[in-house]
Amino acid sequence: MISKNGEKVKISKKRKDTLTKWALNQMKCAETDLIHDLRKGDDKYFDLKEVEYPFGKRKVFFQKDQEKYELLQGTRALAVPRKEDNFNNLIEASKEWMESINDHDLVRINELEHIRKEANWFPALTSIAEIGFRTPRLLKHYLEKGCNYAEGYDVLEANVIAAEALGYDAKVYDLNACDKDLDLKGIDLVLSYHVLEHVSDPHKAIKKIYDAMTPGAFFHVEIPIEPGVPNIRYCHLFPFHPGDIKWMLQDVGFKVLSLSNQTHEGGPYVERHLVVRDDIISKVIEK
Repeated sequence: MISKNGEKVKISKKRKDTLTKWALNQMKCAETDLIHDLRKGDDKYFDLKEVEYPFGKRKVFFQKDQEKYELLQGTRALAVPRKEDNFNNLIEASKEWMESINDHDLVRINELEHIRKEANWFPALTSIAEIGFRTPRLLKHYLEKGCNYAEGYDVLEANVIAAEALGYDAKVYDLNACDKDLDLKGIDLVLSYHVLEHVSDPHKAIKKIYDAMTPGAFFHVEIPIEPGVPNIRYCHLFPFHPGDIKWMLQDVGFKVLSLSNQTHEGGPYVERHLVVRDDIISKVIEK
């Protein structure tokens, strides 16, 4: 697999129009009461239900409308500005989002680098995939650090179009639905940071990721801990309690290798795990 590695590619007029229309819709949403309705979990757009898991009951938001769900997720920090503009200006603006690694990126990158240096079972990375990438900042970083291939997945087509315009391999995937095939075969390391709290059934999403991965591949995942009602103001649909994510990872078959609560200064309380899709490598780790 060979990445385009930052070389700009030609985007069709149809996809350019899709991006500019999306930016206009997000601007209109931000200028009306709709954004407030979406971010308070208005029952016109979301159902709040209690779901029982083996580890306890959780209050979960479920979408009623896909368009409104995507508009809600579009209120997060994004690669594309929420304003009406032409395609080229939107892409230049989105490029600024990926120019430098930030503090929370560094915590995760440094953790993986430390593990790689200390553990003979964690190899140098040749390929990575980020699920819920928003901006291809980490794709750029790992390609520059020697990865041969990097790809990103995101629920918003606007983020995917912007990434492709900047020369990165990106695909649309909706973890909240998990209704399409997901292929992560041949990927050494899958990344997913502050994504699973944005879906109603993270257990199903984790199983989808597990099934899509190559045996022996690693998954680095981070979620915020915020018990109670999901913080839908920040587009969260599921409220993780301590230990929830570990149970889900182990239940689908991942072997948990590490747990960290370290975050950047001023950051939220998090749980971050490095796990492996179980196969013979687990026997090597256990020795």
